[in-house]
Amino acid sequence: MNANTKRSLYGELKLIARGTRLCFKVWNKGLKWMFVADTFRLFSPYFNLYMTSLIVTGLTDLLIPGGSEVRADRLFLLAGITVLGNLLLSLAGRLLDAKKNVHNSDSWRRDTLFYLNTQNRMQYDRLEDPEITVLREKIWQAKNATGHGLQKIYWNISGLTASVFDLAASFGITVSLFRTVARSDLGGILGFINSPLGTLAVIAILLFIIGAKTVVANRYTQKINFEMSKLADSNARAGTYMGLFDRNDMPIFKINRLAIREMETAFGKSDWLINSHRLSLEEELIIAGLDSVLTVVLLVFVATKAYLGVIGIGSFILYNGTVRRFTSAFSDIIQQGGTIFENNNTLAMLFEFLDQPSDMYRGSLAVEKREDIKFEVEFKNVSFKYPGTERFVLKNVSAKIDVGKKLAIVGENGSGKSTFIKLLCRLYDPTEGQILLNGIDVTRYKYNEYMDLFSVVFQDYMLFQFSIARNIAASETYDSEEIESIMRRLGLGELLDANPRGIETPLGQQYDPDGINISGGESQKIALARALYKNAPFLVLDEPTAALDPLAEADIYARFNDIAIEKTAIYISHRLSSCRFCDEILVFHDGEIIQRGSHDELVSADGKYSELWNAQAKYYK
Repeated sequence: MNANTKRSLYGELKLIARGTRLCFKVWNKGLKWMFVADTFRLFSPYFNLYMTSLIVTGLTDLLIPGGSEVRADRLFLLAGITVLGNLLLSLAGRLLDAKKNVHNSDSWRRDTLFYLNTQNRMQYDRLEDPEITVLREKIWQAKNATGHGLQKIYWNISGLTASVFDLAASFGITVSLFRTVARSDLGGILGFINSPLGTLAVIAILLFIIGAKTVVANRYTQKINFEMSKLADSNARAGTYMGLFDRNDMPIFKINRLAIREMETAFGKSDWLINSHRLSLEEELIIAGLDSVLTVVLLVFVATKAYLGVIGIGSFILYNGTVRRFTSAFSDIIQQGGTIFENNNTLAMLFEFLDQPSDMYRGSLAVEKREDIKFEVEFKNVSFKYPGTERFVLKNVSAKIDVGKKLAIVGENGSGKSTFIKLLCRLYDPTEGQILLNGIDVTRYKYNEYMDLFSVVFQDYMLFQFSIARNIAASETYDSEEIESIMRRLGLGELLDANPRGIETPLGQQYDPDGINISGGESQKIALARALYKNAPFLVLDEPTAALDPLAEADIYARFNDIAIEKTAIYISHRLSSCRFCDEILVFHDGEIIQRGSHDELVSADGKYSELWNAQAKYYK
């Protein structure tokens, strides 16, 4: 579904209906309380109009000579009911608003969690798809810059429903006014207003002005939203520079000055702001003019009915109020409805994101629970190309990963090493060929159980500003003794001893001023500790120590290797010296395995590995 595709009215309504159903799923209680609170607020103005009309009618009868006899105590009773009723309605309204506001304050969080949970459940290859990435960013920009998306429906649907009820109530009360006619022998302007033809003329004017307001509101809403969309572009452009000012190369190359100028350009171009305010003012003036004409016409109509004695002064006040409620409700419906329809472009993008297919076969076969962790993985003639591309990243790769062995994967950038790991962990499925676990195609296994066999540390691993323990366990519950044991074996004993809170010490100070900032080597060891704590049969290190010097990397790999004695370990590194201890080395080049063997065998052979080793060896001497 393309967000900019021209849709029929039925298509627009389908989007709104689906968005509304989804809103009830995300904010079920919140929407219910909004409906109750907003609808309850309608009682107060109608109660006041009705009671005021009764009181004024009573006063008129009491004060005008010849009027019907009205007791003063009845007027006092009506006044008391009015005061007490307003008090009770106000208290009830405040209580309902308070309940509504509790849920409203949580609306942004729920909306954000809905997007994140949806993304978390999405198939991994979709998340890496550039088109899906762009689509996701557009949705987030619309959500954060203009409030479009599900939240726009959340904030408008309740008010729109209340306005529809308001319109129906005011129409139900006012319609009797149009059916009342005085003497039919009147002439002139009074006779015309009092006649059925005059009533039809007033209704025609009413419908014309309502239609004109609808057209004006829709046109200006589109123009204003177009201008406001430039705000998202400005924020996105400026935001690219916001997190760059602490980079070392910024002051050296004076790029910070260039970044500031770009940000000034992005923020300084306020044409969208000026244009949006101008358009809003134009819209308000036109709508106000149409409302004024409508008010005058209806006021003359109601006043004429009162003058001719068709209605009393009390009824005049009642009808005048309900007519105003009618026009106000219709204006609100037009405005809120236009906003909801304009939001459909963002909804279309959201549903395109939500409707991404999950076509990876999840399997039904349980992974065998083996205490001896005797799992063997074999690639058989595996070829792979990323979705939407025609170039094979891996070509006819065959390799067996023996149980308990240490395997190194080396090769130049773009040779297919990381893709091999993604296929191994089943983040993708092969385009051609098979991957077998203990002789069975991995696609037949339950997806989550197969994933549990692997513990991977990628180059772009992530640590969070949680405690050290929660970072390692990736959970709120954990085995403290096991975490501390792993950390000490990885050389993090000094970090523990230097901090009184030990494994409960927070990383970073964003949420806790007692948190600590750690070095790059320490952060990489914590990432490795996370992999060891999972206690999976397969351990994979995909260049997590690339930022360290060769000696530090070799030390970390040696420690890791000593701990993971019984595990099947796979190492990827540009530095061949870190892979010398491995049982076997696979050399990748242009998506193919061109050499395999031990370090000594490959160095002595004339091939790619020897070439890479000799190119690097001079730096280690």
